[in-house]
Amino acid sequence: MVKKDTRKNQRVGKINGHTITQTLDFSDVTKDYKKWKEDCKSMTGPEMGVKNIGNLLQAVKNHGVPEMQRPESSLTFKPMENGKDIINFLDKQLDPNTSEIVDAEVDMELTDILERLEQMEKSGANPRNIVFNVPDMDAVDPDTAVYDEEEDVTTVYGHYRTEDYVEYRNLKARVKDNDKYRETISPNKTYYSTEKNQAKPPLWQAFYSGDDETGDDIKKGLVVILKSTKKKLDDGELSVEVTLRGIPRGGLANDIMNSLPQVKDFFNDAVSNPKNAEFVNQKTGNFRDDYVQRLLQNKFSFIVQPKSIEGKAVERLFGLDEESLDEEAPLGDVKGYTLNITRTMVKNLAMETGKCRRRSAKGPIYLTEFTQETPKKTTKKTDKKGFKKSWNEILKVN
Repeated sequence: MVKKDTRKNQRVGKINGHTITQTLDFSDVTKDYKKWKEDCKSMTGPEMGVKNIGNLLQAVKNHGVPEMQRPESSLTFKPMENGKDIINFLDKQLDPNTSEIVDAEVDMELTDILERLEQMEKSGANPRNIVFNVPDMDAVDPDTAVYDEEEDVTTVYGHYRTEDYVEYRNLKARVKDNDKYRETISPNKTYYSTEKNQAKPPLWQAFYSGDDETGDDIKKGLVVILKSTKKKLDDGELSVEVTLRGIPRGGLANDIMNSLPQVKDFFNDAVSNPKNAEFVNQKTGNFRDDYVQRLLQNKFSFIVQPKSIEGKAVERLFGLDEESLDEEAPLGDVKGYTLNITRTMVKNLAMETGKCRRRSAKGPIYLTEFTQETPKKTTKKTDKKGFKKSWNEILKVN
């Protein structure tokens, strides 16, 4: 059986002591990124017309990325130097096995990468606008392959391997009788242009090929993949398990009872009937806090909707609002808060009903209205003659 790989992963982390599960669906973008890598690896240096480099992927890693001038920025991530940093970023964020929560800082880093690439697109570092001067074959001496390198040239953008360049190299190989100059790969006319912003060389395709303008070799470049990644991060879903601990924090149990009606109603009902054996020990009158804690953990849970009044109360009480989280806020929409109530907090909430008291500082609590029934007295049975037999009479042998 083939294991289904959806690239939809869940990342679990802790924020302010609460468990957050972040669900991200990278199925489409991971597929695009995998194909991008495969296509870049398959295009070799000779096919690109570039010496001393293995393939297009290596060229992307080596290509410089301009620095963003932001003296007012407080971002703490490592400054980017080249395309390798972008690939490392995507490898980390799209890894289906990672468990690291994606927070607002990652979103800012992704935004920074896109802005850098936008700046590069408008600068001389844009691969499609890199300038090359190639020989004008109409001016080259056919017997000596000599030409004026300043006057007898044509300026092109994107790539130097034009038809004139290939023709010149083969002429030079014949003149010098040396095959090291010979070019055997035909030029791709889409890789170069005599006008700016028209050429589509492999390195440009790797960065910028996309919906508006695509190349012959790469259909979706890094910019498209990065934008898709950002959207998937923004579309993430969050579920939060809020742990309600009975710690020394004045008024927390009272705040919970006053802010969360469903919790208040549950505990008021639980202590409303002292004869209810489910919640009250009928021998001691103690509130069964251990049972209630297991009940709330395993069978019955409190779910609070994030945009409700109760949801806003949970965020305020437990430091889960945007102001408290700041850059630690995980990306995605909260689908609900699940309340995990500890045993100590169960006692505190039961005490808030006003119907329970403590037997000791850390001991059990009991219902003040509980009264134990006096057991009925039983009389010893006698035989039909109305007198009791002693043990030795019963065992007497005639």
